[in-house]
Amino acid sequence: MKILSFIMISLLALTGCSNIFSPLSNKESPEAVYEDGRKAMNDQNYDVAIAKFESLPASYQDRTEFKETLASAYAGKCGLNFVEFLLSLGSADLSSSSFFKFLMNAFTDRAVSPDFCRKAQLKMEEISTDPALRTSSQNLFMAILGMVKVGTYLRSDADRDGSNGMGDGDADIPPVNLCDDTETASDPDGWFSDDEIDEIVTGTGLLIENIASVPDASSDITDVTDNIGGVCSGCAKTQKADVNAGDRLNFRKLLRTSPSHPITPLGVGDCNNMDPNTCC
Repeated sequence: MKILSFIMISLLALTGCSNIFSPLSNKESPEAVYEDGRKAMNDQNYDVAIAKFESLPASYQDRTEFKETLASAYAGKCGLNFVEFLLSLGSADLSSSSFFKFLMNAFTDRAVSPDFCRKAQLKMEEISTDPALRTSSQNLFMAILGMVKVGTYLRSDADRDGSNGMGDGDADIPPVNLCDDTETASDPDGWFSDDEIDEIVTGTGLLIENIASVPDASSDITDVTDNIGGVCSGCAKTQKADVNAGDRLNFRKLLRTSPSHPITPLGVGDCNNMDPNTCC
């Protein structure tokens, strides 16, 4: 995939191992605490890294480089391993496979904490909510984060079968009534709560919004985002406050489609009904 090398270079620039502060000999100094957090992050010990980063004074946390680093740690805690994800993305044939099933399967048999992807998004949006005011590397991070956010929510909510509840690669038995697919305490058989579907919608929105800001974007991915936008106009939203009931229903329909659906083979479900206005 032609975007892969650009992704690797950009994300290494954003989340690489270089230090943004000069460590001091004082092991209790903010610089030393930050350095310890970076070491923990490089060891994928995200709980320790996040705790150290969040303990730093506001004067450090206001820096753009720090926000990038903390957002990367949140993304790691969410479930992202950059190298593994990019390798799987680079080898995927998105023109012939379900995009959302690919994202879900990227986190099979892996512990995920999807809410941390939301925290990563909010941290990056402290830099700016406008892609035009962010760098290409930051926008690329947001595009990847959007895919990871969607994939981790799909895996944690729609694919809980398998060892230790970490999925088996296929969505669990879908709810009977697609039009009322809300998971509640009294009806636990739905795939997603409204809050969770909002996160999946906005994760997709991050991809759609930011992939356009990335030079030399893969035609496979842009074809997918065009397809999603064609059947779900509200699915380009990046803020939960903007997602409405109609957006949620449209996206539940989209996710319910089968990988062999004749028009939108994008989802993780079993629906092959060609009428997008029906509930399958």
